[in-house]
Amino acid sequence: MNKNNIVLALSLFSVLLFLGMFKSCSDAYKYRKLRDKEVVKRLDLEEKVDKLSRERNSEGDKLKGLTEELEAQKKARAQAEKALKAMQALKQDLDKADKEKVTAVEELKDAQPEANATAAVNQ
Repeated sequence: MNKNNIVLALSLFSVLLFLGMFKSCSDAYKYRKLRDKEVVKRLDLEEKVDKLSRERNSEGDKLKGLTEELEAQKKARAQAEKALKAMQALKQDLDKADKEKVTAVEELKDAQPEANATAAVNQ
């Protein structure tokens, strides 16, 4: 083999190594860009998850507060219903007492003329 063939083979080998190195660097750059995009996506998603988690916790606290308020209103309504029943019972008793009073007054009026007639007869 002569010297030119060796130089040509080494030159060709050098060009192939240079192209391989260039391809390797190009792929590394491409993968780095993809990785950077993925990292950005992950960070965005983590922020969204964090935000949604905070909102869920906030909504959970609101729900808990509303549930407690509802329970308090239920208790207040139950007490109001008991008071209403008691007031209705008192009203019925008062109406009954009024009827008895009216009956007693009428009996007294009916009895008064008889008492006057009896007193007039006795005099």
